[in-house]
Amino acid sequence: MNTDDPANPGRRNLLELAADYAEQSVIVTTPEVELPGPEILYVNTAFTRMTGYSASELIGQTPRILQGPETDRAELDRLRSELAAGNDFIGRTINYRRDGPPFQLEWIITPLRDHDGNTTHYVAIQRDVTGIERAEDALQAVDAELRELGTQLAAALRDLHRAEVQMARAERMN
Repeated sequence: MNTDDPANPGRRNLLELAADYAEQSVIVTTPEVELPGPEILYVNTAFTRMTGYSASELIGQTPRILQGPETDRAELDRLRSELAAGNDFIGRTINYRRDGPPFQLEWIITPLRDHDGNTTHYVAIQRDVTGIERAEDALQAVDAELRELGTQLAAALRDLHRAEVQMARAERMN
């Protein structure tokens, strides 16, 4: 990634250093959206931790190397369409780590433009939301279970009330 600034020669190192310390993963690519796709120009340390790839393995590759059988093709089509239209993109899909396991990826992609408004690069901020997805699924399961238990408790209370009414009638008759 060329961030050279003749007025400030240390700017490139400062920007890379800042990105490397970012908690979220950062990736910069060329602007091609059609096959073979964009080329990775820069990844920060968080990106290499998330994917298991080293920066040297990723530079020059396409982000498509992270996709696999569970990657949502409809979401990728939406991604291509939004970027081709010059829009930012926010989405989620499944990607794969270098050693094979899938992870749920959430990403925001923004085009970088030159002075004429032409897209020159894309910057993506990404995070692994697998744990968040699992927690949401677990919460939904617990919520469904609690609702079912509430329904069962309400039915048991109605039955108990009926039984009390019947016992009260029986006692009055005796």
